[in-house]
Order: sequence, then C-alpha cells, then structure tokens
Amino acid sequence: MKSTKEVLIEARELISDPEHWTQGAFAEHQDYDDDEIYFAETDSNAPDACRWCASGAIAKIEDTDSPLWQDLEPLAAELGWRLADQDNPYLGSQPDDEWAQERAIDVIARFNDNPNTTHADVLALFDRAIAGLS
Repeated sequence: MKSTKEVLIEARELISDPEHWTQGAFAEHQDYDDDEIYFAETDSNAPDACRWCASGAIAKIEDTDSPLWQDLEPLAAELGWRLADQDNPYLGSQPDDEWAQERAIDVIARFNDNPNTTHADVLALFDRAIAGLS
C-alpha cells in the first residue's frame, strides 16, 4: 500500500501539466463530434481519462474509500475556512472539524473548482500537503 505522501506526489505529477488538469469534473476524456474536439466527464479511473481535478487525481491513484483521506483532514479544514472567507458558492456549509473529516474529498474538489483557483494554486496545495507529510 502506498503512503499518503506517495499518493499525493503521484497525483500532483498526474496534473502537473495544465493540459491534464480540469475544473468542474473529477475527470474528463477527449471526445469528438462532427470533427470538433471536446472534453466530457468520465470516471477518474477510466482508461481514456486525460484530465483530472485535484480530488480526481488523488482518486485515480488511491480509491476514495481509502484511509488516506483522513490524513488530508487538516488540509481540508484549512481549505474549508479559506473558502468560507472567500464567500465561495461551492462550499455549501460552514466548515468545522467534523465537516472536514467527513468531506475532505469535497473540500479539495471545491477548492479546485473555485473560479478564482488557478492550476498553480492547486499545485501549491499539493506541495504544501506533501511538505506537511515529510
């Protein structure tokens, strides 16, 4: 079994290229319609997935039922408060410790999907989480 740090390093690498990162879906695959290329939502583990959000990248490396999500609770709580401070419409409720424990994957996804969040912000989030596990 991989350590949380190993999973985060692999997930970060998966989306390190901005072309492999997305917002608004756990994962997307490339599709074609009348010679027009577009991206459609798919499962994070789908063989044709080519773009992932932060949570989708982690889920591709490690199942969402994995205990590793518990290791991300402090980071999720911090993100939850930051999102609340930004009046983020994706948050859905005010964060607290119990909220973060139950919803780490959702908090990380909401951070990723915030219209103000950039690819660089997401990579910095991974870097901070990885450094915190050293």
